[in-house]
Amino acid sequence: MTEQKKGKTEKRIRTRTGTGTDKISRSMKAKMYAAYREKQTACHISLKTGVHKQTALRYIEKYGWKERIRKYNLRVNELADEKLAERQANNLVAVQIAISEINTAVQAGVVDPKYADLDKLIRLEQLLSGGTERKETVEVNIRFNKDGE
Repeated sequence: MTEQKKGKTEKRIRTRTGTGTDKISRSMKAKMYAAYREKQTACHISLKTGVHKQTALRYIEKYGWKERIRKYNLRVNELADEKLAERQANNLVAVQIAISEINTAVQAGVVDPKYADLDKLIRLEQLLSGGTERKETVEVNIRFNKDGE
């Protein structure tokens, strides 16, 4: 009976010392990584995919998922910053065009602007170009006369 116990123990040790990570399919690895992207914990991976928490920890370390997520988040933030800067530049151009058109219309006598509206546009232009730290909602009303006056 002792020999049988000894054989079972050796068998158990052999399976534990094996890599173990090679037994999981590619689709399961993909599911595990998707779960890790949702929430960066081994417990979350375990709950979402049914693998053991220790298996999830091994995969996190073996495949460098922490570093991959960190690099991914950095790239996402860079792209968001680029898009924000592009939108801000486009808005600045639109405000500059509006100021130019208002000035042209005022000189031609077509528009009777409120000076507060022009002031708001100028402050918005300064804000978009980084000239001021103050942020406020700007509403501009321009009234054109029916006769073009």
